[in-house]
Amino acid sequence: MPRSFNRNRKSRKVEQDPPPVAETAVEDEVEQNETKAVELSPEELAREYETTYEAKDPNVPPNIAYYHYKEREYQLHKPKNVSAQVHMCVHFKMTGNLILKDGEEAKEQNIKDPVEEEKVVKVSAATQSQFDDIEAKFAAIDANMAFAESETKAEDLEEAGKEEKKKEEEEGEEKKEEEKKEKEDIYAKNQFNFSDRASQTVSQPSRSKEVATKMPPAVKFSRSVFQWTIYDKYVEQARANVAARLAAEKKGSRDKKKKKEQTVLTYSGSAESVARNKILNHPRAKLLAQMLDRIVVQNNKSLSLMKFKYTTENDEKDHRGENKATGRGSFEHLFTCQYSEAKNKTVTAVCWNKKYMDMFAVGYGSYDFMPKNQKGMICIYSLKNAAYPLYVFRTHSGVMSIDFHPLYPNLLACGMYDGTVSVYDVTVESGKPLFIADDPQKKHWEPVWNVRWKKTVPGKPNAFTSISSDGRIKDWVMAKTELLPIEVMQLKAKEKLEGEEDDGEDGEQNQTLAGGQCFDVTDAGDLYVVGTDEGELRTYAKEYDTECLEKFQGHHSQVYACRWNKFNTNVFISSSHDWNVKIWHKNCFEPIMSFDLASPVGDVQWAPYSSTVFACVTDDNWLRLYDVNVDKHEPIGELQIIKKGKKKSHLTHLAFNPRDPIIAVGDERGIVQIYKLSPNLRIMTASSIEHLEIETEKTKLEHTLILEGKVNKKFRKSDVGKKLVEEKKKETQKTQG
Repeated sequence: MPRSFNRNRKSRKVEQDPPPVAETAVEDEVEQNETKAVELSPEELAREYETTYEAKDPNVPPNIAYYHYKEREYQLHKPKNVSAQVHMCVHFKMTGNLILKDGEEAKEQNIKDPVEEEKVVKVSAATQSQFDDIEAKFAAIDANMAFAESETKAEDLEEAGKEEKKKEEEEGEEKKEEEKKEKEDIYAKNQFNFSDRASQTVSQPSRSKEVATKMPPAVKFSRSVFQWTIYDKYVEQARANVAARLAAEKKGSRDKKKKKEQTVLTYSGSAESVARNKILNHPRAKLLAQMLDRIVVQNNKSLSLMKFKYTTENDEKDHRGENKATGRGSFEHLFTCQYSEAKNKTVTAVCWNKKYMDMFAVGYGSYDFMPKNQKGMICIYSLKNAAYPLYVFRTHSGVMSIDFHPLYPNLLACGMYDGTVSVYDVTVESGKPLFIADDPQKKHWEPVWNVRWKKTVPGKPNAFTSISSDGRIKDWVMAKTELLPIEVMQLKAKEKLEGEEDDGEDGEQNQTLAGGQCFDVTDAGDLYVVGTDEGELRTYAKEYDTECLEKFQGHHSQVYACRWNKFNTNVFISSSHDWNVKIWHKNCFEPIMSFDLASPVGDVQWAPYSSTVFACVTDDNWLRLYDVNVDKHEPIGELQIIKKGKKKSHLTHLAFNPRDPIIAVGDERGIVQIYKLSPNLRIMTASSIEHLEIETEKTKLEHTLILEGKVNKKFRKSDVGKKLVEEKKKETQKTQG
């Protein structure tokens, strides 16, 4: 029977400071309560009162706070299902590995001797038999009791089973509803499980405070800036850079001297190693090592050397095969020159040595002018060992042009991207230039696109000429300790010839300079041809260097190269970005011949063995050779140089060997290819280049181009040109007289 008592007791209100009660009154009240408790009705006595006890944690908070992200504040949450709250409290918890001492597992672990093991087995068997007998007796008693009760309660079980089924169905539905409520009650547990609920405190609300301050004082500053002020600032910065570099070099030289003066005791090794080092460091040993290197390379490239010296299958095709009737030829690959440090650098210049015909120089730089501080390099190769350069010179800026001296084969002139010009001595192993002009007031302001050595005069120092995008052509004289600049001319953007009508433009516009891209000088050194970035060609005379003789407007984009014909100084050729190669006469305003190659033409050169042969390279990797005496429209030899790899590259420059029938071609990946010309591509009027007659080559070119009729029709000269013609006539009359 459950315990019964009255739970419907009302709470009493406690009043403050109750009045005093007498003792007699208290006793009377107690007696009345006792009489009331005893006097109960029979119905009240028969009534049963049930109570349920639940294990709940009194420390569990009745409401939980959570952060509402939408309203940005903490709010109270009342869970729908109170039973979902955690009310379990663990007072003590400990994990261990204790075992009962009298248990079987402990006895098995403590067994050490076989005698003790037998005793334990016997004792366990005896105890087990006793337990089995007792369990059998209790099982018989339970069976009798169950049989007696089964007969009396058979009918009650049937009715109870039906009721239990109904209750189970109702309980299943209630459980499902409770599970749904628990799922909905997602905030039942505390979010901040990193701390105890009792230790949580109310977070202070954030407050904002604004203060108005006074505006900071402003001062107006204005100043007019002119072109010369900007130039002066750049000059000061360049001077500071040069001074810092010179100071660093002086400091380094002092440190080297100190190191040399200090004596350091080191172990030089055994006597055998010392003797070996002496032999290897001897200058004679280096020459022998170079000779061995050449021998190994020549053995590996024996087939290429045989092709270079003797006739090949392509030569036989030109003499007896299919090319004999057509007059066309082909290119035979001989060598590939590539230096590991110059990989992915652009070949910006190729030049053969005038005395040692097997030696040539390659200039490396870049035509991508985004990285301004990109360094350059000059490599000197020889056909005796084309696998590795003989000399390597590293420059502080990209190399744009190079040229060997015609009489002194060890001197190499160089023009760079930052406007610096320098002269290198190939025989010096240090790699430093003999002369360098990097003073911002003396050097060019923009890239030097072309350099040419001037004709040496006995008793005068050597000099060379350079052209730059800043519109100036300068001569550089090699003095004792420095290069002295002499400004030859300025290329005016809109220069007017003498006698030409003025368009009425302002003088300031006429003072702007045109960017020079290329130039060439005749062998006599008295006539210049200059190409600009506006597609214009001009001729200047040495006597009248301040005035332009003639202007030729045939190209629509920048001119990449222009060359005088070595056999006829009245004819020159030009290549441009507008896909055209054109042949000009200095007295004809329009081109005599034009070749459209459907791609920008990077370089063009006349052949040294014929006045009617020239070669060019284009951006679509085609090498073409023309002989206008054989075919005036199509090339007699062409080759597409296929590039391997994903990176696209273009052919940039070419150069004919001054003695042998070979040609060098460079590209944007830093690779130089050497090709041999077949007999149909190198037809000469003499047995060798040294025996060529200038007059015969000159007349051949004039008959091929038919200059007489074209020049007479389109001939016009400026006043300066007329003066030159009159002077030449006077000279001829004096000689005849």
